[in-house]
Amino acid sequence: MMNYSRGRYCQEGKATITTLAGAYGLIAVDKQGSSVLFLDPVSYAVQQRLNGFPPRPHELVIAASKMKAYVPLYGDGVHGDKPHPGHKIAVIDLARRVLKGFIDISPLQSPHTGRIGDDGRLHLCCENSRAIVVIDTDDDRLVDQIATPDANTHRLTMTPLGDKTVHGK
Repeated sequence: MMNYSRGRYCQEGKATITTLAGAYGLIAVDKQGSSVLFLDPVSYAVQQRLNGFPPRPHELVIAASKMKAYVPLYGDGVHGDKPHPGHKIAVIDLARRVLKGFIDISPLQSPHTGRIGDDGRLHLCCENSRAIVVIDTDDDRLVDQIATPDANTHRLTMTPLGDKTVHGK
């Protein structure tokens, strides 16, 4: 008997994932453990753990067409109160499941929420800096920064056409 349910193809008690997650697995950020995890998409068991991150890797943005993930390194503390704000973005090679390196955005601080624009570039809030950084995902370098009027810019989204960025606290 065949059953298609929740993106899984099941036959005789065996499940094969037919989703993108099944082809490549799942990736997650462990903020407290300062690591990135690759998980089995069925059992959620940890298959691989990437270490070597500064404190508080925070959130995750996937550039699927580039087979990369970006992890803002927010720093310690919480929204509005960070004794040691971060200033780097980790780059993960999804195909090889390795930490490729870091993008240093100094002097900007506390990278947070990110989105991929229609141009394929990564846009990230920099909470302590009243700015949004723009990263070229081809060569993983900072190409622009956009000033924001809000202190503690914490969230952003792109308009449906991907041509405008909307941000807030």
